[in-house]
Amino acid sequence: VIRSPLAAVLVLSGTLSAQEPLKPVVSTPSSSFVVQEASVSGIHTALATGMIDCAELTKAYLRRIEAYDDQGPKLNAILTVNPRA
Repeated sequence: VIRSPLAAVLVLSGTLSAQEPLKPVVSTPSSSFVVQEASVSGIHTALATGMIDCAELTKAYLRRIEAYDDQGPKLNAILTVNPRA
């Protein structure tokens, strides 16, 4: 059981990264950070250097979840997203 939402997103991203993207590459408007290509250490570096912040990272992962769960193959990988997160 994964208790941390960030851990769940990171596990999900690793699982989905092996599949073809359904939409154009998801990147944040203010940087060239690409979620699909990011490793855990890459995410850590991007956060530490200010290339991306936590809010941008969360939005990028929510767009990625939407691409797979709502518009793509209907994986239902994430059943509920906390609207206050």
